[in-house]
Amino acid sequence: MISVAGVKRQNLRIGAFAATGIAGVDAVVSHAVAHSLGMPASNAVVISAPRANPASLIMMVAAITPVNTTVEPLNTRTTGGVVSHAQATKMVNAAVSRVGTPYVYGAADPKAFDCSGLVKWSFTQAGVAMPRVAADQAMTGPAVSVSQLEPGDLLFYRTDPADPAYISHVAIYIGSGKMVHAPRTAENVQIVAADPTVDFAGAVRVDPVIAAALAG
Repeated sequence: MISVAGVKRQNLRIGAFAATGIAGVDAVVSHAVAHSLGMPASNAVVISAPRANPASLIMMVAAITPVNTTVEPLNTRTTGGVVSHAQATKMVNAAVSRVGTPYVYGAADPKAFDCSGLVKWSFTQAGVAMPRVAADQAMTGPAVSVSQLEPGDLLFYRTDPADPAYISHVAIYIGSGKMVHAPRTAENVQIVAADPTVDFAGAVRVDPVIAAALAG
């Protein structure tokens, strides 16, 4: 295991260590792990700075990184199928039944949820396996436009000011311009108006085959 320190600290499992021929490179992670860390596909920079202050390092990198002011599309892949109407209905009903449940970071059970935990649990009730974090859930099916939203679609947001490219929040569209989500610490699961503007990253219609593959 190696420890990656930044805005968030997490342990990453490394399958093997090997000489890369590049000074300062200690390990290589998979595409899935890189994606979970917010690294763009085929375009990432790994920085070795073990004694740097994480906040200062982020500011230095941000200062020399081109700013992307557009919202990049989410996943365009599909296996040819998406969740059925019955599955979407069951998932939405499960999520709505948790309204009032407290937000707890890292929780994904009927008594407490974070945003992606609510999504994972709700899909499980409909028999659909989902990955755990919002960034991976954003890759579970083809992107859909706001004008084509249907109940059961997922809405994604980039809400981390220290990492504006990272998808850090997810909500479930329930129809009639509303969504259900677990917003933040000290708040409960709630139904609110769907907001496809502020910090909005896009929407996805879940493909169960892709979702199961990402769930591992």
